[in-house]
Amino acid sequence: MNFSSEQNAIFAHFASGEGNLVIEAFAGTGKTTTIKAAFEHAPEARILYAVFNKRNQKEAEEKITDSRVEVKTLHSLGFAFIKRVWRNAKPDDEVETDRVLRACPQFRDNKEFIAELLKLVGFAKNTCIQPTRADMASICEAQDIDPDFISHGLAVLEASKVADAQGRISFNDMVWLPVAVGWVKPWYNLVCIDEAQDMNLPQLMMARAASSGRVIVVGDSRQAIYGFRGAVQDGMQMMKVTLRASGAKLSTTYRCPKAVVKIAAEIVPDYKAADSAPEGEVGYVNGELAPLVKVGDAILSRLNAPLMPLALQLLRKNIPARIEGRDIGRQLIGMVRTMKASSVPHFMERVEAWLAKQIERLDRCKNPEKKIEATRDIADTLKALAQDAKSVSDIEARVNSLFQDSDSSSKPAVVLSSVHKAKGLEWNRVFLLSDTFRKGKTKEEDNIYYVAVTRARQALFFVGGKGAQPETKPAVKADEAQVGKNCHVAESATSIAGNQALPQETISSGFEVLVPKAQVLHEVGNVISIGGKEIICTRVTDSGATFREISNKGAIHHLSACIDPTFILRKDQSLDGSKKQTGTEDDNDMATKKKTVAAPAAKNNSNEPAAQVSYAGRGERIAALVAKGKTDEEILTIIRKEFPGSSKSPVLKTIAGKRAKSKEDAKPNPKASAEKPTAKKPAAKAPAKKKAAKEAAPAAPESTTPAAPAIPPRPTPAAE
Repeated sequence: MNFSSEQNAIFAHFASGEGNLVIEAFAGTGKTTTIKAAFEHAPEARILYAVFNKRNQKEAEEKITDSRVEVKTLHSLGFAFIKRVWRNAKPDDEVETDRVLRACPQFRDNKEFIAELLKLVGFAKNTCIQPTRADMASICEAQDIDPDFISHGLAVLEASKVADAQGRISFNDMVWLPVAVGWVKPWYNLVCIDEAQDMNLPQLMMARAASSGRVIVVGDSRQAIYGFRGAVQDGMQMMKVTLRASGAKLSTTYRCPKAVVKIAAEIVPDYKAADSAPEGEVGYVNGELAPLVKVGDAILSRLNAPLMPLALQLLRKNIPARIEGRDIGRQLIGMVRTMKASSVPHFMERVEAWLAKQIERLDRCKNPEKKIEATRDIADTLKALAQDAKSVSDIEARVNSLFQDSDSSSKPAVVLSSVHKAKGLEWNRVFLLSDTFRKGKTKEEDNIYYVAVTRARQALFFVGGKGAQPETKPAVKADEAQVGKNCHVAESATSIAGNQALPQETISSGFEVLVPKAQVLHEVGNVISIGGKEIICTRVTDSGATFREISNKGAIHHLSACIDPTFILRKDQSLDGSKKQTGTEDDNDMATKKKTVAAPAAKNNSNEPAAQVSYAGRGERIAALVAKGKTDEEILTIIRKEFPGSSKSPVLKTIAGKRAKSKEDAKPNPKASAEKPTAKKPAAKAPAKKKAAKEAAPAAPESTTPAAPAIPPRPTPAAE
């Protein structure tokens, strides 16, 4: 085999027998092949290859035949250290609950208390070695746990160091316990740690302590997506400093084609395609997905909930489909049973009530956005699973059939997966649900996007929205460009590209910015300034982009951008050059009318009042949609189309209020029943009509224009 210069440099380091090493190995760069060959150069007699999970262990054992090398997960290594001391030790997570009850017998019947304390103890064992009160306080703040649990948590941690009468230990004990009590022994001359970017502090410390000689750390810092689970932030850099290690790199991918590498290189500039790599394909899908996918393809999402309706749709079309993650299925079944519902409608009500209760609780927390999003993802997933189900048992059966793992026993199918579950897997064709990703928001969000993109071996498709396109050159100024068809240049147009400021009056005057297809300037997450106010790009499609104000929590204004010609148009002109009507038109009704364009000029001499965002008629419209039996998500989508700027939270609260009112009105009136036993109660529209009399404008008709999403909350990985 012909090895690259990067690989040969790694082999030379292994052969030297000296010094620790940290290898930055990008996605698909032949990491396992390189490590296998490197072991053959190493002089050490006993070598440990520490991998992240059982799937990684099985793959490595099939490739590595060197008898000096043991392949183990760090949990199995830790369990071996425990067995040397507690010889009858056996895994059983119920022991943790028993420890809680022994430490706090007064809370035996308080399930919420037990759950919160278990959560605190779990995070402590995954992030600390010898947790102090200060450590526990930091965990409580980060995870929204009452600080009153700290003393109880410390008591449970101490109880964990005492042998259970039945020999039981928890999964979290396997790594934390041998490190915390000093049972780790330097059994190996060389320890090589794989997927180091995903490991927590106890795991890294155990691997280091297990070596009497060198430590080699391998990973991809841009695939670090498990921070929510306790993985060390910048763990590879920490190990490099702690070990005083040299650095090496594997930057050439042998998995992804050149077109896909070009997309991934926006996140990792050093990422390169092999010279022999095919060009590959990158495409954008705006229509129905089902006719395009085939068995063997993958559909990836940042969240779980959007996968459910797609999976069910494929199955209805007799296309084999499954969702990655048998463990997720088990968690969802637990949630289904927790609801204790007697029917599917009752189940939906219980899910809504659970969600409302959780949001109310989380809203009181500091920075609740990530937790609320994860909670919504669970609720939306449960509701999607319940659609068209005949009974609660049908929901459970659906979960069992849908959620499976990719292994030798899995049947060929379209695989739908969260990015977290897709990590380590690859497919010839990959479809990304673009609107679920938040590239550019945080480093971890960029990492999630990079992991998703690099699952593709041949073709990558962005579904719904622009997705992502390679960065482009800045737009030319209006007076330097050729006028596009039916495009009228404003006398003093100001480019909205980059971070250039636009006049203050444009912030409330709904306008369209036209950008050439070859120079797509806006991506979701881009922030620009208008008159001292910041607006963020929240959606880009083939027909336009949506921006929303983020400088305060007050009114949110929409600015639409169309991807076609190059210029900002006059305020009084439309795309076809005709005069824009003023005075009687509702500027918020743009989604259902011919698109008009308002050009922000340097000076606005027009006496036309700026169009303000109006929510007149929104309550009546929500009441009507509730009466039609629409789901919360369907109503939210419609309202955002018809009332641009509508925030998610107040709309959902209004929906909840209308549903409660509708149920109240639907209850039979005993007197009315006695007088007219056969009469049906009219639909609950009277409250909406009363409100309509007070509101200024009627609701806009339902639109087919794609809805602009709300300003994304602070990002979080998919709830697993």
